[in-house]
Amino acid sequence: MKNVFIGKDVIELVGNAMYLDPLTVYREYIQNSVDSIDDAISSGLLDSIEQSQIDITIDTISRKISVRDNGSGIAKSDFLDRMLSIGGSKKRKTSARGFRGVGRLAGLGFCQELIFRTRLKGDDVCQLKWDVRQMKMALSQYDGDGEISDLIKEVTEFTTLPSGDYPEHFFEVEMVKPIRVGGDTLLNLDRIQNYISQIAPVPFSKTFILGESILTHVKEYGELKEYNIYINGSAECIVKPYENTFYFSENKSGNLIKKIEPICIENLDGEITAAGWIAHHDYQGAIPPRAQVGGLRARIGNIQIGERDVFSEVFPEERFNSWTVGELHIFDKGLIPNGRRDGFEHNGHLTNLKNKLLPHAHNVAKQCRSQSSLRNIRKRVELAFYNAELNAGIIEQGSVTATMVELKISDTKGRLAEAETLIPSAQYDDVQIIEFQNKSRAIINRLSGERTRKINKVGLDNLPQSERNTYNKVFDLVYECSSSQLSAKVLIDKMIARL
Repeated sequence: MKNVFIGKDVIELVGNAMYLDPLTVYREYIQNSVDSIDDAISSGLLDSIEQSQIDITIDTISRKISVRDNGSGIAKSDFLDRMLSIGGSKKRKTSARGFRGVGRLAGLGFCQELIFRTRLKGDDVCQLKWDVRQMKMALSQYDGDGEISDLIKEVTEFTTLPSGDYPEHFFEVEMVKPIRVGGDTLLNLDRIQNYISQIAPVPFSKTFILGESILTHVKEYGELKEYNIYINGSAECIVKPYENTFYFSENKSGNLIKKIEPICIENLDGEITAAGWIAHHDYQGAIPPRAQVGGLRARIGNIQIGERDVFSEVFPEERFNSWTVGELHIFDKGLIPNGRRDGFEHNGHLTNLKNKLLPHAHNVAKQCRSQSSLRNIRKRVELAFYNAELNAGIIEQGSVTATMVELKISDTKGRLAEAETLIPSAQYDDVQIIEFQNKSRAIINRLSGERTRKINKVGLDNLPQSERNTYNKVFDLVYECSSSQLSAKVLIDKMIARL
């Protein structure tokens, strides 16, 4: 049997090809940090998860990024074996979130130096530095000879550091001189914070009204941990982006305080596969990505898997996923994230999950269509009242013939009758219905014969009757030929003012 040969190109595949979005490096390092914090809690180094701390430092001047946690750290005796192994994680088949042993190398594709530092309580501070520039140069000159271990020895350096001000137990990754990509994304504080708030296992905002009920529901079926993550020494930890109000645009908003639809999904053996929630709102349309809350999202260990469209195919029309706000926390070990963590490995567990999600997705689609229909009815009511009031204004203008006045009165009554027919289907509350009734009576009063005759004498009363009649007929033609009754009225108002 021939010897197995593993070439140097594996490093390039792990560092460059696996992670397309630069911000993914934050997810990978946060994922490793929370696993380390869990170990620290299990071993008694931390009393509870409330003591967890992940500090992210973005230094735009020196062009450095660091992610440090107060987890258990790694013993000096294990450090090199752990840091230099590729695809051989001891986390596999444990409750840890990472298990493939490649996530820590995500930074290789996005910086000039990648540095790992750690300390186990009572141990030395250990450091491993990857010279990424040297690595890329070696790969560019690679002629097919030499194994991956030879390359790693060339481009890495291990040292022991003085204890100094380092914590007694921690793990830290530092990226030096991150590459400038996508508007310098890796150093863009706003984009980083927005990304982390969506993908990381952070708490809900305390002002989010539905937060407590969501946590209570999910924790009934499985574990849901929240960790404290800070950026650049902020006193406030990062929270999820869900708030009572979200924005489609500057002038259009929706709210998430209406109703929570709980989700609980079992596998074929009757065990809990996943639990989650959908927050129903008024479904005004697709929620734009900048709102940061759209889509039914998947989470394992409270870390997001994939993007907002990971479950879009379960909806009757994929577009309805972007109208949705919700999360699905997955507990079934048979649902395995793929290598990039942008989706799941295809198997029977995934098929079962998607099948069980279909009723929830269809319910959302039903509400989307229902709300769209309701909005159309309300628009018709509003348009009917708008045209009725416009007709009353035209009559009060005193610029048209008696025949046109009668036509406008008839049209106005028809508009009000249409609104009256539609209002019961528009689901207005009692206060709104009373407002519409009062508005309808006010318009009818404006059409009263005595008032109309009185007003009709005002507009052109300084002109001889023959000229007045001529102008009335001309103004009739303007209204009849105009595509906009409002524009016609504005024009005639100006003409009357000149006359």
